[in-house]
Amino acid sequence: MPAGYEFTAAAAIPLTGLTVYQDFTEELEAKPGETVFIPGGSGSFGQIAVPIAKALELRVIVSGNERSEESLLAVGVDRYINYKKENYWDVLSDMDHVIDAIGAGELEHELSVLKKGGRLLSLRTGPNKEFAVRNHFSVGKRMLFASGRHEI
Repeated sequence: MPAGYEFTAAAAIPLTGLTVYQDFTEELEAKPGETVFIPGGSGSFGQIAVPIAKALELRVIVSGNERSEESLLAVGVDRYINYKKENYWDVLSDMDHVIDAIGAGELEHELSVLKKGGRLLSLRTGPNKEFAVRNHFSVGKRMLFASGRHEI
């Protein structure tokens, strides 16, 4: 058990790690060498997700605040984007995977950096059929978003 944690808080750490592992291996089906981008990944999720992604031999890019940059670089993030200095949608493209840690307001930008066939996994919300209709997606993509699978 990590020093400074109460038992109930420490008990949640392995569960979070298992969830992250399942996100990469089961939901995203991420393969070694692929790139995952985590917008808003500068918090506790990123602290757990980055080392697991690196153990799975993924390239990891995270955006977040200046305060977390050093600690995430220390756990292996390949690139850190300070959201106050640059917009990730201006500097990234062709991402294999995006894990949304921010929410629905960011979906348009997250989708814009995915490569064709890339996958988006949201921790906060997911695009749905209404999102697809509002963005004038094709009938096929509307059906895709209605089903809950988010692959572009």
